[in-house]
Amino acid sequence: MPCYAIDGVIPVVSPKAYVHPTAVLIGDVIVEAGAYIGPFAALRAEIGENSIIGANSTVKAKARIPENSLALGSPARVIRSLAENEIAWKTKGTEEYIQLTARCLNSMHEVEPLSENSTERLTYKHFASQHVIKSNR
Repeated sequence: MPCYAIDGVIPVVSPKAYVHPTAVLIGDVIVEAGAYIGPFAALRAEIGENSIIGANSTVKAKARIPENSLALGSPARVIRSLAENEIAWKTKGTEEYIQLTARCLNSMHEVEPLSENSTERLTYKHFASQHVIKSNR
């Protein structure tokens, strides 16, 4: 995820939050535990615990998204509070993204595509038979 300091102010992201790699954090941003920041979101604000910021949302400077909230749009606004079952669903999903982040950091790298398919090429079906990559819901 691109993360920028401005005027010496550096964003803070809880290790228990998930920020999509294409989201952008600038300056005085605090992302609390359990928060989920979607793809292409741009933030300059404080995001409360267990909140969801929708994909392509822009959270304006100095905004405060309360805990357990769903915020969407550009500029983002709080649409509603999240129900307990939604928080549980998001938490499980966030854990899967955190695991995906670790997998990406450990094994993802840029490659040239193969010019043709082969029965010897590793596929997710083969990989999944030997590793747990996503829990059943």
